[in-house]
Amino acid sequence: MAANKQIEIFGFLWKKVVIASLLLLNGKHRFSKAHTICVFAQPRGGSTWFTNLLLHIPRSVKVDESLFRGKFHPDGQMPPAGFGKLNLLDELNFYYHQPSPKGEDFEEAARFFERLFRLGYSSPYLYEETSLKQLFRPENVIFKFNEGNLLMEWLVHRFELTTIVLLRNPFAVVASQLSFYAFSNVTKADSYKLPDFRFRHCLDPYLDHLKGLRYAEEILAARWCIHYLAVSKTNDKWLTVYYEDVVTRPQEEIQRIFDYLKRPVPDTLHEDFYTPSFQGYHAEAYYRKPANSLESWRTILSKQQTDRIKRVLEDFKVFEYKGESML
Repeated sequence: MAANKQIEIFGFLWKKVVIASLLLLNGKHRFSKAHTICVFAQPRGGSTWFTNLLLHIPRSVKVDESLFRGKFHPDGQMPPAGFGKLNLLDELNFYYHQPSPKGEDFEEAARFFERLFRLGYSSPYLYEETSLKQLFRPENVIFKFNEGNLLMEWLVHRFELTTIVLLRNPFAVVASQLSFYAFSNVTKADSYKLPDFRFRHCLDPYLDHLKGLRYAEEILAARWCIHYLAVSKTNDKWLTVYYEDVVTRPQEEIQRIFDYLKRPVPDTLHEDFYTPSFQGYHAEAYYRKPANSLESWRTILSKQQTDRIKRVLEDFKVFEYKGESML
C-alpha cells in the first residue's frame, strides 16, 4: 500500500513538473475575449460533456474546476484547507460558492483570476481532462466553472471573456447530485447553514429560505436556486444555453453557440456528439435517447422528494424554467 502511494505521489509530481515546463515554454497565455471561453454551470449540469464538445475547437485546452474546494457540506463551516485544487483559495478564504458584487474592488481575487486566465498555475488537478499534447502552445483556453455562478457577473465586468451560462432542469440536477460522490455530505445533513465569509451579505436575502430545510433534496434545490438566480437574467455579456436544447436540438443549438463564438462548427464535433463525458457517468445510450434521459429524474425522485423540491423552488420564487412552469 505504501509503495502504491509513493508511486501515486511520484506520478503527480512528475506530471506537475511536465505541465509547469510546458506552460513555461509557452510563456504567459495572452488571454483575450476571442481566445478565453468560460463556461459557468452547476455540478451535474452537463458541463463536462458540453466543454468536451468545445474542445473540438483547434488548439484548445481545458482548465477544469479551478474553484473546487472539496465536497460541499452545508454545516455552516468554511471548507477545510488543502482539499481544493489550488491552495491559494485557502488564503483567499473562498467559500464553496464564493460571491462578489459586480464592480466590487476585490483585488486579491482579481490577481488570482488574472494569473489563472494566463495559465499561471501548473497543478495537474486543473488538467485532468487535458492531454499533455494539448498543453503544447494552446491558442484557446476553455475554463469550466461549476462553482463560479456567484462570481460570474463580477468576472465578466472585470475581464474580457467569452462567457457561456449552461443551465439544466433543477429536478434533473438534484436527482443526479443525490447519487454523486461530491455531495455525499449533503445526504447526511439536516440543515443548510452559511458561515461568515467575505461578501456573505450577498446571500443574506436567502437566509430565511434556508431555515427549516431538513432533507438532502431540499438543500440541493436551495443551492440550485441560489446559483440559478445569480445567472438567469438576460445579459449581452454572456450566452445562455439550456442543456435540454443542446441534447434535443443539437444542430440548431451548436450552430447558435458557434455563431456566438464567431467560429465555424468543427467537423469532428458532430462525430463525437454522442460520446459520454470524461468521467463515464453516462452511457452512450443516455444521449441517443434524449427524451428518456431528460425525463429520467422522474424515475429517480420519489413523489415526496419532487414535492419538497417544488416547495423550495416556490419559496425562492423560481416558478419557471425555460419559460415553462415547474410547480
